[in-house]
Amino acid sequence: MKDETFYLVCPEFGESFLTKQEIKRDYAHPVDLGIIKFLDNSAVNTVFRQLVEMIADSTYGPLVASGIPISEKTYPEINLLVNECVQELRIKRPYVIISSALQGLNAMTFGNDEEPYIAISPLMIKMLNSQQLKFVIGHECGHIAMGHVIYHSVVSIAATFASAVPVIGPIVNKVGFFPLKAWSRRSEISADRAGLLCCGSCESAQRTLLQLELPYMDASELDIEDYVEHSEQYMKKGIIRKLNEFDDAHPIIPKRIQALNEFAVSEKYHRLTGEPSSEDATPDAELERRIENIIKIL
Repeated sequence: MKDETFYLVCPEFGESFLTKQEIKRDYAHPVDLGIIKFLDNSAVNTVFRQLVEMIADSTYGPLVASGIPISEKTYPEINLLVNECVQELRIKRPYVIISSALQGLNAMTFGNDEEPYIAISPLMIKMLNSQQLKFVIGHECGHIAMGHVIYHSVVSIAATFASAVPVIGPIVNKVGFFPLKAWSRRSEISADRAGLLCCGSCESAQRTLLQLELPYMDASELDIEDYVEHSEQYMKKGIIRKLNEFDDAHPIIPKRIQALNEFAVSEKYHRLTGEPSSEDATPDAELERRIENIIKIL
């Protein structure tokens, strides 16, 4: 503590396994990757980083200070999962905490490239098995590996300020941020792929997503295919029921489950995991075409 100001600086950050240019991003959705490459320059990042650090200090300081850090001494089994995800994605180890500030089945990433943080809700630790928890940690580490954290934070800050402008603000926030929400939905596809690469089981990854819809119930016995089919049938019955998706920063859970299944049977997934590719594995271009068809709204 200095000059009675709390700064988000922790001594627990690990070293990067590779340089920023070598961080594993081959799994990314191509639209997401293209935008990140466009934004990733020192001039933009310097301004964004200063803004995000200021907001993070005031917003997340108490959360970090009161959260239970994951380490070899506290929850060593979860600590091992974090280390394995960090190695898989070749990133700097984030400062990971369990925090009651997060309600329900929830996890979040914040900070910046130099000081990344992951917070996980206690219920998520309670409800998920180790493989499912590894998917969640891998998903959040995927956001870090992609460089999403600082840009998503800036978008969130901008949306908050836009909403505060009388009359016109909410309209600008609703309509003007549609392209950013479209990017956000594709960035979640990238993060889900990272989570799958870390946990190594498509069924575990899909069932984790399904569990998010049932935070206080056991989703282990539910039929995933039936769940997705019912969602598809409902959404096909009219355009109006689809429109609210434009305002979502995440694809709906059934679409994320479908997207994971497509990635798991692709040439790209087999190439990244080193597993032998079958003759019917989906080529890269066809994979991305199918993913776009899944996550498109209209």
